Amino acid sequence: MPIRVGNSLGVCRELAEDIGSLLGWRKGVRRKKTMIRWKIIGVAERLTRSWEGLEVDVYWAKVLDDAVKARRAFARTSSKVSGRSLETSREIARGR
Repeated sequence: MPIRVGNSLGVCRELAEDIGSLLGWRKGVRRKKTMIRWKIIGVAERLTRSWEGLEVDVYWAKVLDDAVKARRAFARTSSKVSGRSLETSREIARGR
């Protein structure tokens, strides 16, 4: 079990409050600011939970890797995505 480093809630609050001082922060759209704040809080929580300050979630890395592989396979075989003609796609399907 990883050792907790510091007060993660306090760290998250501090990071979330400090983002307001960034240049151009007040000019942004409310939704964008909210999403950035959520991302910073998520990163801070992961860093405080991790053993050495860096944590890789193996499950999500595998899920994302599988999704990328599926998209690449689709792009290779789809005539619309790859720009191949219908005849070429049929040849690929037959294994030529």
